[in-house]
Amino acid sequence: MKTSKLFGAVALSTTLALGCAMPAFAVTPPDYEGKDTINNANTKVLVNGIAAPTTENQISVTVPVDLPLSVAQKGGNLIAPSASKYAITNSGTKAVKIESVAPEAANKFELADNTLTVPATASKYPETNSQIYLAMKTDAMSTSITLKDPTVTLTEGLFDIAAGETLNLNMSGVAVPSQELYDGTDKKGFDAVNSTHAVTLTYTISIDNA
Repeated sequence: MKTSKLFGAVALSTTLALGCAMPAFAVTPPDYEGKDTINNANTKVLVNGIAAPTTENQISVTVPVDLPLSVAQKGGNLIAPSASKYAITNSGTKAVKIESVAPEAANKFELADNTLTVPATASKYPETNSQIYLAMKTDAMSTSITLKDPTVTLTEGLFDIAAGETLNLNMSGVAVPSQELYDGTDKKGFDAVNSTHAVTLTYTISIDNA
């Protein structure tokens, strides 16, 4: 487990990778520690500033680095790990809250604002960039929120994490490959062997002073 102690503004990112084989969904979450506010917690990228460290208002959270999602090669509903496999843990002594999440599509991908339908014919598939629709909810939420550009501000109180507790995140969505990957004959769609980086989720996490 990789541990980084970061003071000041901190960027943490999580990478969503698409694969067509059923993954084991084993993740190795690193620990991140910062002062006052952790900005941009995403699963894959880590950027930090420096400030004078103190023990008061320390944030210590664990954010998974990678999130493997499976999908049929020609596109369809995403198969995500169980919520317990994708979770953010607050190992500090102060309650924290996830203020926002900023999704960023990787190269050759576009984020959709609304759910997608797999086209009936290859000619109707997106021409250049594969498309992906992502939604997320906690165990306490009945309805998922759509993850779209540029930043989604999260509802107050729904994404709070008490000291020593874990917040499970349920992911869902749809992905459709581009015509560069799928033509209905020789090109089968998403790679069935290697996972493809599709999206990076960047979280902003801060001390909950409520």
